[in-house]
Amino acid sequence: MDRFGLWLALALAQIGILPWPAAADPSTLSLVQSLVATEDAGQCYGGAHGVIITPAGTFSSPMFLDTDGRRGGCNYQIGIIDAQGELARHGFKLVMAFSANADAGQCGNIGTQEVPVSQSLDHIRFTKPIFIDTDDRPGGCLLRWTLSGTDVFLDVKFWSNLDAGQCGHQGNHSIGGGQYVEIFLDMDNRPGGCFLSLRLRAGSSSPDIVRTDGHPAGGDAGKAAPQPAIAPAPIKPLEKRVALVIGNGDYRSAPKLVNPPNDAADIVQALRKLKFEVIEGRNLDHAGMDGAVRQFGRALDGADLALFYYAGHGLQVDGKNYLVPVDAKLERPADLALDAVDIDVVLAQMEAAKRVNLIFLDACRDNPFARSLARSLGARSTSVGQGLAAIQSAVGTMITYATQPNNVALDGKGRNSPFTTALLKNIATPGLEIDALLKRVRADVMTLTHDQQVPWNHSSLVGDVVLAR
Repeated sequence: MDRFGLWLALALAQIGILPWPAAADPSTLSLVQSLVATEDAGQCYGGAHGVIITPAGTFSSPMFLDTDGRRGGCNYQIGIIDAQGELARHGFKLVMAFSANADAGQCGNIGTQEVPVSQSLDHIRFTKPIFIDTDDRPGGCLLRWTLSGTDVFLDVKFWSNLDAGQCGHQGNHSIGGGQYVEIFLDMDNRPGGCFLSLRLRAGSSSPDIVRTDGHPAGGDAGKAAPQPAIAPAPIKPLEKRVALVIGNGDYRSAPKLVNPPNDAADIVQALRKLKFEVIEGRNLDHAGMDGAVRQFGRALDGADLALFYYAGHGLQVDGKNYLVPVDAKLERPADLALDAVDIDVVLAQMEAAKRVNLIFLDACRDNPFARSLARSLGARSTSVGQGLAAIQSAVGTMITYATQPNNVALDGKGRNSPFTTALLKNIATPGLEIDALLKRVRADVMTLTHDQQVPWNHSSLVGDVVLAR
């Protein structure tokens, strides 16, 4: 079904000629999704007429994707109906990002777009369709939802029915304001495909996932294996703990930052009380940062938990993140490799072995280095982003930013930044799991900054992590 066919199906349902694509009252808060095939219909199943309307608080009927060497692929769109304006009261915003990690020909209409909210079904607006046509070419497509707002949640269920290698980041995921979730689609000629189900919630006090065992049919899906419930993994002891803490503020080619050295010093004290071996550095030049990262890598041998905390200037260029030593000048793009430290270098040290990795980046401050680089790039200045970009990480890693990706954080007027103030307040709370800890940090920072700053995290942790007993 093309875009005209989608609108025709909705219009016919509106006047009663066709049934609604799903059992839903279109006047209530609802999530509307469309998954339609461009050619061979066996590759995509998205409910009756290719449209699924799902009231808030309910999981959508699972959609099925099994693109391969057959002709065409699947077009996916999403929109929201909010007749009562409930989402606006929660400061709601949902952003969908679509990208390729190798052969981009498999993923059409790459980019980022906000999911539109409409007041009624007859005036429904959708995102532009993203085109999924993965096959035996290298790589696949990454689909990410990023949520903003208070007391709003998006729950995502993603699973495979046969060869699990086609569906990355499987499981039950729940995100609130200031978080995102990402899935990886790499369907090809291997058996089976991927199932996807979403649930929108507003006004709930906390995220929750309830198991459902769906058996969707359609196309060549056959019967789906029951979706497994995810049992909590046991809390690991995490006996050997190693941390690298850096605070840079005494910049030679830019205005000084007062708080980062204080932030780093106070975090070091807190971590040592939590039995971390800490490698610390304040106001480090490029050679000093390189040396600290090398020392950190050596100390990680046999570690159960690695932690990296950085406060100071950081910037993103072409989607990559860099930490800025105090001797950096960064007057032209070629200086990046010489003057700055690629965050991926630190990640590589942490992810070289299987362990729990926690990363805290209080590095999203208003940045004079980014402005000077943007000026030198001229027409390509848009490649220098505001704040830091989202980082892809391996399983077992949680990355926490002082504020949302692509946003700027506040340095603070007291001894510490708002983010570090909140982190210090909560990090030593006995028995508090890391996800719950960061929710408290987020709430505290929003209070301190009058909702100007919302800490953000991306997690692929498996099991619970508790820092203080």
